[in-house]
Amino acid sequence: MVEVRVGSGIYVLDTSKRKEEISNKIAKIGYAPLELIEARKEIEGAIAELAAQRIDKGCLEQLEQAIDKMVHENKIGADGDREFHLLVAKAAGNSVLETITVFLWDQQQNSPMWTKLIERMKEKKLHTTILDDHRCLLDSLRQKDSKEAKAIMRNHLNHARDIYFDLMGEEEN
Repeated sequence: MVEVRVGSGIYVLDTSKRKEEISNKIAKIGYAPLELIEARKEIEGAIAELAAQRIDKGCLEQLEQAIDKMVHENKIGADGDREFHLLVAKAAGNSVLETITVFLWDQQQNSPMWTKLIERMKEKKLHTTILDDHRCLLDSLRQKDSKEAKAIMRNHLNHARDIYFDLMGEEEN
């Protein structure tokens, strides 16, 4: 990286300090919710596809329990929601993908912007759409329909993105 100073010249910047500054800013504010959703859509879509091929009966039962937990919690972004997504990742049978899923969820859950979004979703009672998506995904996993599982997961995360845009639009008005 270089900096152009009018009347003085062009200077090479110390990028090690710049990278540290950027890392510190990300640590404070977190990643942008839309970037997290986009990353999750791509990665978790592929994970759902693998999971449909590899899932066992025990994991299907655990997914049902996670949905029951979401119903009991009556909200998204909570323990049951996280548990559901991590179980799908575990069912894919790839520890790298499972670790990436945990990382993305941790970034999301610790993001002040995401926390605000979840609060707005709770106020608007938008968790039912997300819950329906989870039920559809569970059905496709039961049927071992990998293409459908991938499509449902991607659609589910599109719903999250659309809800985000709708809520942010309301906030601006």
